[in-house]
Amino acid sequence: MRKSEILVTLAARLTGGLVFGGLGAVGGMVLAGIALPPGSDRALLLTVRVVLIAAGAAAGALLPWWKSPERRWEPATRLLLLGSGALLGALAGHAFAETFQDHVDPFKRTQQIARTIVYGAAAGANLPVLAADLVHAAGRWRRDRSRVPRRRAS
Repeated sequence: MRKSEILVTLAARLTGGLVFGGLGAVGGMVLAGIALPPGSDRALLLTVRVVLIAAGAAAGALLPWWKSPERRWEPATRLLLLGSGALLGALAGHAFAETFQDHVDPFKRTQQIARTIVYGAAAGANLPVLAADLVHAAGRWRRDRSRVPRRRAS
C-alpha cells in the first residue's frame, strides 16, 4: 500500500467512510464529510483535508512566512500560513500540523467545522507514526460533541 492510500483509507474510516476525492501525488488532498442524522435541528459537516507535501516544503511551512527559508506558496504551505495553523508535533522524517475553522450560518442554521491536516513526509518516513498521528487527531474530533449543541441563530 502506498503512503497516500493509507492516508485515504484512514480518513475514510475516521469520517464514516464518506470520501469525496483522492490523495494521489504530493499536494493532493482527500475530502471527507459526515452529517448528523436526518431530523436533527442542526447539520454538522466535518470536512477533513489531508494534504501530503514534500519534506523540504514542510520545513518552511511550519515556520512563520517571514522566517521561512524558502518562500514557496504551495497550497499546503498556504493553508498553514493563512489559516490558524497549530503545530501538533514534529518527528524525525515528517511534520504534522492542523488548521481549524468553525462558523455558524444564521440563514441555514448550520454549523460547519473544517479541519486540515498537513503532512510533510520524507522518503521512507515511518508510516505507522504518520498513521498514529492521524488516528490520534481525528479520534479527538469524533468525540468532541461540545461544539455541536449551540443555540440556534435567530
